[in-house]
Amino acid sequence: MQADAADDTMTEDLKARAVLHRLLNNDDYHIEFNGCLPNHVKQALVGLYGLQADEHAIKRYWRFYTECTPYGYPLSARQNAGEPLGPNEWRELLGQKQKYEELLLFFDNEEHLHGLDETIRKFAPTLVQGMPGAMTHGIIHLGWGLDVRNRRMILEGLAYMVHSGLSTHPERFVHRAENERTPFESFLRIADAERREGVRAQVFEAAVNHEKYSEASNFRTDLIPSGFQWQVAKVLEEGHPILYHLPTWIDDLEFEDALEMLYKDVAILYLTTTGEHDEDEDEERLGGCFLGIHFLISLWGAEQVAVLLPVEEQRAVLKAYYVTVLSLLLTSSNGIPTAEALLGVQERCNTADDPDDFLVSADWNSVLPRAISENEAHNIKLAYVASKLWHRYAYWKGFRIVASSFTITPRLGPGRAAFFFMDMLRHFTPPFET
Repeated sequence: MQADAADDTMTEDLKARAVLHRLLNNDDYHIEFNGCLPNHVKQALVGLYGLQADEHAIKRYWRFYTECTPYGYPLSARQNAGEPLGPNEWRELLGQKQKYEELLLFFDNEEHLHGLDETIRKFAPTLVQGMPGAMTHGIIHLGWGLDVRNRRMILEGLAYMVHSGLSTHPERFVHRAENERTPFESFLRIADAERREGVRAQVFEAAVNHEKYSEASNFRTDLIPSGFQWQVAKVLEEGHPILYHLPTWIDDLEFEDALEMLYKDVAILYLTTTGEHDEDEDEERLGGCFLGIHFLISLWGAEQVAVLLPVEEQRAVLKAYYVTVLSLLLTSSNGIPTAEALLGVQERCNTADDPDDFLVSADWNSVLPRAISENEAHNIKLAYVASKLWHRYAYWKGFRIVASSFTITPRLGPGRAAFFFMDMLRHFTPPFET
């Protein structure tokens, strides 16, 4: 009987995997829609598969998202490619939001010549420096494609990183400038700078309100429709020492140790980015900030890329990621969490769960089916990453809390109900003429 059950489980997994890769290989849609919004559907499918969703749940989500996105906008159709790119033309296209289809063909040819892993090693050291672009969805798409080794999705991720990149300006980095042993110490220092100096306002006001970055100046006018991304581009272009004075832990720690600390500390950061919390609230209600989710799911993507690279380039990935997180925090209206908030969440989270505890098991048994039935792609991805990290890092409680701290879909468009109402009107034919 146990053997039969194991065979059934394997069969279900093979069916789900076949459906996953068939849909990931689909080339009907562009990587962005409505001009600036990232197409999340394939990333969500990877998350669903990782959550052990069956083939029907994976198909359901594909139909849901491709019929109409949660924002109320339809996906954009794939465009036809123009002339093939020259061997170095991709560099000229970095961050220009142009020629995505041509970039896709370019990387397709590179992969045929060199193989997937060598293609990653050839281009990733340059591309990861544009990690803040598209609110990190380039590195997410690339890394999550690597997670399931889907060739089409990996090539899309490479093309999207060129297409959407916003430079972290590694030429400005001051290495080993801050003597700190952990990412958490770095976040506490930045929180202190915010308390003493209002550093976020300094950076944000200097960049966002400067006339050289105004709409009239033509600075990155292609990003104006995206709003937040335009402001991030200004912050990165203007720069500030707090972005580029790098801490010593990135160079001193082994990559695996730095990665574990980063995962835990950005989880804490995520759980504080909605502000102070009522001590009487359930711990599962902490967090939920839409921006903060990207800190975790982009680190998962960055890890999948970094493990294919030499040690020094792995450190370069972590440095780009660190500056990316700070640039998004400094641009966000949520601001920088206080030291008290960081320490408070750390105290509540920094212990190991007993995996055999009934309440812990009950929590996961509630969260994971809920994630599989979600319509918000970020919640699917969040639950997948948090569950993987909980198992990897000795059942650290914070990841269980993160897994259930879902966000809500931001109101970036008219919503699905409005889309279907307008679609109905477009197809409605009056029964008589007036």
